[in-house]
Amino acid sequence: MPSGEMTVTLDDLCCFLHLPIKERLLDHIGIPTKAEGIELMISYIGSTKEEVAHEVKTTKGAHA
Repeated sequence: MPSGEMTVTLDDLCCFLHLPIKERLLDHIGIPTKAEGIELMISYIGSTKEEVAHEVKTTKGAHA
């Protein structure tokens, strides 16, 4: 029976992949702009400008 979409939480990642996820998440004041989001992806995730450009171009919906 198909279940549709599934949400993977940080707790799931911690339990299933044994990743040591600790500390607090980033706390933003207000909603970041597109430019701020791009800068965050480069700074915190280590994405390249090309990867970020692709993600920004192809991401749709609530995560855009």
